[in-house]
Amino acid sequence: MRIIYCLLFLFLSSLYPCSAQGLRFYGNENRIAERSSLCVFQGDQALPATRHLSLSFEYNAQNIESPGYIFYLKDAGSELAYNLNYVYNPQDKTGNFMFSQDGQQIFHTASLPATELHRHWQPISIRLDFASDRATICIGTDSATINNIGMSRSTGGIFTPQLYFGMYRHILETASFCLRKLQVKCDGKRWEFPLDESTGTDVHDSHDIVTGRVKNPN
Repeated sequence: MRIIYCLLFLFLSSLYPCSAQGLRFYGNENRIAERSSLCVFQGDQALPATRHLSLSFEYNAQNIESPGYIFYLKDAGSELAYNLNYVYNPQDKTGNFMFSQDGQQIFHTASLPATELHRHWQPISIRLDFASDRATICIGTDSATINNIGMSRSTGGIFTPQLYFGMYRHILETASFCLRKLQVKCDGKRWEFPLDESTGTDVHDSHDIVTGRVKNPN
């Protein structure tokens, strides 16, 4: 009987790969009050003004047809903001990731087959060079370098990052996904987030320092 229980546990674990690690974000298939949000740095742990910022993480689509925001990155000192959005194309069955200046223009779209996204982890990394007005984005096997994205014109090459995943204020349309292995680099300093909390709403970095909060965590 014990063997049967063990086999059943392993089988169920294989069906839900996010249950053991990472953070799941409930998207548009859920009511607004049930959707998830993550503020990575807040309060005393807020990031300072910087000229270079990199973030990387692994993404796992839970509902490939659920469109919306993945993250929202804004400047604390201006209206400048960037985002990563997800949209599913049913005609060619691809998931499309769009990196944009929020409310302005789409700079790059990466398209991946839905079969590679549904419950499969995909690496995503973005490097922002504010002083040089340049961004480099890598999603799965797709990569692009983007020039002239408005950073130096608006901020003089300085950006004070505020990073949010999922919902944030006016952002209600969010994708349905899991997030893990989040890393942030800011002017030579590095943070890693295991996202392995089992209870509560605090988010700890790899040194067990509380840096942010999550709403409706799973």
